[in-house]
Amino acid sequence: MPQSIDFYSETLSKWTCEFQNREQENDFLASKLQADKRVARFLVCVVACVLLLLLFVDRFIIKPEFWPTLALVWRGGFVVSCLVVAFAIRYVNTVRQLQLFTQCFVIYMFLNVQAMVITYDDSYVLHVFFDIIILVAIYFSTLFPFKVSCLFGLLYGALGIAMVLQTKTVSFHSFSVVIMAYIAVNLVGIVISAQEHLLKRRLYYRNERLKALALEMKSQAYKDSLTQIPNRRAFDENYQRYQSTAQRLVGETDSVCVAVCDIDFFKRVNDTFGHDVGDLVLIEFAQFLLKSVRPTDGVYRFGGEEFVIVLTNCCKADAINRIHKIISDLTNSVLDIEEIGYPITASFGLAILQPKEDQKTVIARADMALYQAKDTGRNKLCVDETIT
Repeated sequence: MPQSIDFYSETLSKWTCEFQNREQENDFLASKLQADKRVARFLVCVVACVLLLLLFVDRFIIKPEFWPTLALVWRGGFVVSCLVVAFAIRYVNTVRQLQLFTQCFVIYMFLNVQAMVITYDDSYVLHVFFDIIILVAIYFSTLFPFKVSCLFGLLYGALGIAMVLQTKTVSFHSFSVVIMAYIAVNLVGIVISAQEHLLKRRLYYRNERLKALALEMKSQAYKDSLTQIPNRRAFDENYQRYQSTAQRLVGETDSVCVAVCDIDFFKRVNDTFGHDVGDLVLIEFAQFLLKSVRPTDGVYRFGGEEFVIVLTNCCKADAINRIHKIISDLTNSVLDIEEIGYPITASFGLAILQPKEDQKTVIARADMALYQAKDTGRNKLCVDETIT
């Protein structure tokens, strides 16, 4: 319940049935533009079809002086106009264009339909039911903003009542029924239109939140929960791009270099200071690596105290120099952890990514170089030389 109250009070206006945030409202309208175009074309075609069908019975209700020439030409012209509008809607590209286009057509239709009332028998008022269908379609379609729909409905109802009063000779009872019909369809239309507008926006709002949540979940799936840097799954996801880069750099001095690093004596940190301090070491080390590489490079946590660095568009000598710089900076500084008063160091293994080489192979070669670095004293870099 609190979420529902918050939704209505901070997101939607119950008076205008729109998002209070104008940008959010524009995004919503843009999201349903294509659907609104289909609805508009359908309704215009329905109007054309109904007008054609009515031609078969028009001669029974149209005054003799208007039948057949004037009535048929008028009705035929209106049908052609509907077909032209239905075709032209396909080329509408923006929400504003669609609203202006359809509003102009509705005004044109209102004036034509009410003008036709003059040609009907003086005692004929059943055309009111056709007016009711038009009003229902306008309210339910939600093609227009809620306020515009209400304005159209009320004005058309007033125009319809005025036309019956001025051009028809009917009993007080029949005239009362006409008035009640227009009032009833407007009241019901306003209530249901408001609910339709709110419901569609509510569904859009929830769908957008679900999309955002899905993106966040996908982002988290590719992010290490502790250090908040990309994880092994992210490396696998990006590996094809690294492979393509390596293929593109064949014959060049630059290449893609993959380094695997491991924090030296990390188990000792956990055993001496506890796992909370160990976690801080991992977080600080991850941030240190991120600051030590270029934005185009990649840093990934593979698990435990093992990290992978990918240096793109980088020659072997340059990669070696960069890793040595990282080792030197680590050795000569203490990570920002109060509990530890000595430098945290790491060992590195470097391999050059070969075109069409899978990720397991290149990581295995870098790992072998890393083991060599750890076996020969740690806090150093060893380079895989199996492929030159």
